[in-house]
Amino acid sequence: MRANDYIAVLLSTYNGQDYIKEFLNSLYNQTVDDFMLYIRDDGSKDDTRKIIDEFKKDKKNIIFLEDNNNLGPVLSFNSLLEVALENKNIKYFMFADQDDIWLIDKIETSLSTIKKEEENSGQLPLLVHTDLTVVDQKLEVIGLSFFEYQKLNPKRIMFNHLLMQNVITGCTVIINRELAKVCFPISSSAIMHDWWIGLTASVFGKVVYLNRTTILYRQHSGNSIGAKKYDIRYLFERLTHKVTLIKNIYQARSFHNNYADYMDESKRYILEQFLSLKDSTFLIIRFKLIKNKFLKHGILRNVGLLLRLKN
Repeated sequence: MRANDYIAVLLSTYNGQDYIKEFLNSLYNQTVDDFMLYIRDDGSKDDTRKIIDEFKKDKKNIIFLEDNNNLGPVLSFNSLLEVALENKNIKYFMFADQDDIWLIDKIETSLSTIKKEEENSGQLPLLVHTDLTVVDQKLEVIGLSFFEYQKLNPKRIMFNHLLMQNVITGCTVIINRELAKVCFPISSSAIMHDWWIGLTASVFGKVVYLNRTTILYRQHSGNSIGAKKYDIRYLFERLTHKVTLIKNIYQARSFHNNYADYMDESKRYILEQFLSLKDSTFLIIRFKLIKNKFLKHGILRNVGLLLRLKN
């Protein structure tokens, strides 16, 4: 790998003492080792920092951000991205969760895919994401495919779709420098960093799905988001609980403030239609949801959305 092909792996940690060492071992067992690891701890109260300090004693490619404020995952990853962008040799950026296991060729596979896309797309901002295998705390397989487990379509990444529901899981993502520069800074109104980056890529670049698993996606009580199985219990919850778009609209409003002047007319129209949902009447909201395809994945999710959405 050439020096200007360096990869930055961005890791935000928080109370991860139970799993962080397993993740770090999986990272340093990769078939590609030409990366810089940027770590920021978000104010852990356990031994996470101690474990990291011990691990990095014999590693030269770890940069630790000395900032223990609790920012939450969105702003923590934003801080990591800011520092990594300062290194002009970094061409690609990956995002890591402390409790997952990276399969041995994750970096190699993601890198080769995004570089092939660049050969066809030039300097276009690019995002590549993959499937995950869902596992429990002991790494026993719960679902071979995250997308099958949740009944999601990973290729449903048009801008109007992503405004409503995110299908891009940050720990599977690799982005190029062109996209990193466009999506930074990640707004404090972003629901999650991967959602914001996906929206940016869908507007100004390209989102590519690689249909293979690159991660063991560990599920436990401390997950920030996690995977919820699409089953009868999940559907009952969706159909009996009120649905709100408040967070989606806050995120969309911030996106509009940042990017409206640079968007093409058609995507700006979609964004403004989405923002108009907040002040629309009961029937008009549902008309706009259907007309603009501001819909979720699957018939039953959308039945829940249309029946249980509150203004």
